Amino acid sequence: VISGSLPFNMSTPEASRYKVAFSSTSWAEVSQKAVALVMALLSKSVRNRIDAPSALQHDWLKEKAPQVPFTPLQPEIVSQLMNFRSTNRFKRATLSVVAAMLSEKQITLSRALFMSLDVSGDGLISIQEMKDMLGDNAASAIFRDNSNNRLDDQDFSYLEFIAATFDRKRCLTKEVCKAAFSAFDKDGSNSISLAELASGKLLGHLSAQELTQALAALDKNGDQEIDFKEFMHMIREDTA
Repeated sequence: VISGSLPFNMSTPEASRYKVAFSSTSWAEVSQKAVALVMALLSKSVRNRIDAPSALQHDWLKEKAPQVPFTPLQPEIVSQLMNFRSTNRFKRATLSVVAAMLSEKQITLSRALFMSLDVSGDGLISIQEMKDMLGDNAASAIFRDNSNNRLDDQDFSYLEFIAATFDRKRCLTKEVCKAAFSAFDKDGSNSISLAELASGKLLGHLSAQELTQALAALDKNGDQEIDFKEFMHMIREDTA
């Protein structure tokens, strides 16, 4: 909170009539840079309104916002990200569901690293941002050592980054896995069918062939469904 009061009169019944004014005495001690940022954020004109990336680079925020502590990027994190991108879409979606369930305490390290890497503040981590942090020599060595799991050029979102890097050994408890399983087991039958894989938005659009291949890769007992045991095997696979 900058001043403790809104820069417009709430007694006006219609929001379209609100007029930005800093007449309240609580704004008297607010710096001109802060006022300029608020005015830019509240502009009625979409063309003139400042966007989020530009707001994050505003002089006032740069001066006042707490600095994100530097967290070094370790080679094993790059390996985790590359492995995540190379795995099947169902497993990536499952790990993303789990990541969304984890507490702040459980993702502290991953979150700190994401914030340190996201230099642009756009909420995405690019391959170039990772290479810039590693340095040319280290980046070349790491990406060469992980050449079997190549990263595409698509940026990592916050949730995807957390899903790829959280501590699976500590966080993939049976209770958490059961909750993630339930997100796909829509009918509560304790198994995930082809129809359930095809429904919903967690996996995105998959062709019939892709769905069949995904099911076949996970269905160890050949019953055309994924039970919880098979689900647990998939999600805990490669967990150190």
